[in-house]
Amino acid sequence: MHKKLIALALASIASGATLAQSNVTVYGIVDVGYGYYSDGNADDVKSIHKIDGNQWKTTRFGFKGSENLGDGLSANFQLEASLLPDTATLGGRNSWISLKSGLGELKAGSFGSFHDDLLGATSVMFANGTVAAPLRVYVLTTGSKESGDIRNAVAYYSPNWSGFQLKAAASTHGDTSTDDVVPTGLTKDTGNERVYAVAAHYANGPLVAGATYEMNKYQDYENAPSIDSGNEWHLAASYDFGVARLAGAYGTTNYAQNPGVTKDSRKQWQLGASTPIGSKGTLAVNYARAKIAYTNADDDKVSFWGIGYLHALSKRTSLYAAYGDISQSDTNIVKSRIDGSTTTNIKNEGYQSAFNVGIRHNF
Repeated sequence: MHKKLIALALASIASGATLAQSNVTVYGIVDVGYGYYSDGNADDVKSIHKIDGNQWKTTRFGFKGSENLGDGLSANFQLEASLLPDTATLGGRNSWISLKSGLGELKAGSFGSFHDDLLGATSVMFANGTVAAPLRVYVLTTGSKESGDIRNAVAYYSPNWSGFQLKAAASTHGDTSTDDVVPTGLTKDTGNERVYAVAAHYANGPLVAGATYEMNKYQDYENAPSIDSGNEWHLAASYDFGVARLAGAYGTTNYAQNPGVTKDSRKQWQLGASTPIGSKGTLAVNYARAKIAYTNADDDKVSFWGIGYLHALSKRTSLYAAYGDISQSDTNIVKSRIDGSTTTNIKNEGYQSAFNVGIRHNF
């Protein structure tokens, strides 16, 4: 299947006449780096080092385009896939189709969540990529998944009024997984996740700011018509003073107390600053902290700090280096880890500090 998709992509690139008629753009990112991970969650876990893809940005390729339908109406689309350069593994990414006019844009498919849009636009740490990124503690949860995507969805984006825009979205059949927000026993065969989201976003000059809210429901095919699965909201902003850019965010996730759920809520915040170094470099630092409340256990307090440097070799190619470190007061249910956000494995062998260097090329 992967070979067929790649062959189709190459055939499309080769067909210059077709691309020209359809107004299609081919784009992508290649990102490979070296990573060193240390300070394991378990005492007997040794440090590791490896060549790894997607250290700063997810390697991807895609096609996007538009067609003018007349009277101010246009049809737009994006088809995108990820590709791990170190293992040649192909995966799905945001893909959608839309109709856009003076009244706004109506989009259907899979796309970045409003949380991801806002935090990516305001973060100083290179749009939430390296091991120095605040997402190691300041996590984004779309429904049952700690991720920045919303799938099987339809969304409305209002016109842009001098930098201000409103957004609304609904996912009628999301992905279920094993996060604590999922009611015990509910799988893709017995139910599905529904996600409803709204956002307000402002970007004009040096100021970027916004607010997002998301509500999750689980439809149970066999029993109740729907199961509350909590809600989430974020506030974030950044301001570029020229000599430095400052950024901050605050957010909460409220977990519904369905059977088997142990979390009550997650409160989190982050602060960051970046400054240009010469004409081609950028140095950034950030700090994040989260407090997770549990039903039958003491609260967890997790903190994180990271520092990173980005150096542009050209408009398309950059070098980067980053370091990040996590500390946690308790180990209730989840042990935070820098090599996988807050996901656990059987032996809890995650790492709490890491360093990476790499190169990224845009095309």
